[in-house]
Amino acid sequence: MASKLTEKLLEDLERYLKGKMTGIERQQFEENLASDEELRNELRLQIGLYETFDNSEDYSLFKDNLNRSEINVLKAKLRSKEYQDLSINIRKAEKVYFNQKTKVKPIQKYYRYFGIAGMIILFVTIYFFQSVNSYATYYNQYVNWEELPSFIEKSQPKNTFSNAEIAFKRGNYTEAVALFSTIEATDELYPYSVLYLGACYDKLDENKKAIATFQQLANLENSLISSQGTWYEAMIYLKMNDKENAIKALQKNTDNPDDFNYQKAKILVRKLD
Repeated sequence: MASKLTEKLLEDLERYLKGKMTGIERQQFEENLASDEELRNELRLQIGLYETFDNSEDYSLFKDNLNRSEINVLKAKLRSKEYQDLSINIRKAEKVYFNQKTKVKPIQKYYRYFGIAGMIILFVTIYFFQSVNSYATYYNQYVNWEELPSFIEKSQPKNTFSNAEIAFKRGNYTEAVALFSTIEATDELYPYSVLYLGACYDKLDENKKAIATFQQLANLENSLISSQGTWYEAMIYLKMNDKENAIKALQKNTDNPDDFNYQKAKILVRKLD
């Protein structure tokens, strides 16, 4: 049965590849691999990315310069018929591996069988970077959802907002969306719930919903954070490499010095123009 590739599961996969799991964690993860085709496919792609670069530092730089949406585009190319035909030997080797009973460490077997994935990824990466605009790098530079304000108070009982924030911090973005969406407009934390909601949609790569949510935030009256709506709307457009709409949104943050990231917006408009 395929599992949903959550942020936590992807982090575990990376820890597995880097050999940072304990013996028990590794055993449990390999059991999941044996029964989860989607997770094995993800592992194959990740190994290909590792193999493409000389060391883990290069790989980290590669990841840092791509947002999740772009990585998904890259993976989509890898899953296309053209590249799947190239990787047919990898799949055959994977089948052999799971049918063999051997004492060779699983991670060694994976690297042995999936070495060719590096070349496949290399060709796709070259094509990908030639076809993708650089505007998304601004999104990577300016968006850090870990800096969102926290309203969790240990001494206070949990409420809808705090439960939603906890879900967000745990990477359970679908659950967080469901909870933030129930917060009424009369709630004093409502503007922040809209901000978090937009961040959730961004994390889920639902760009259109993220933009609509940030526009909703920008239209809130008497809100100290409404100008964050236009800023993050612009960031999502940059993530999508939509320069024209990004500039339009950013220009709204250059009218009032009190607006969120006023100076950064002015500088970014000049760079994009």
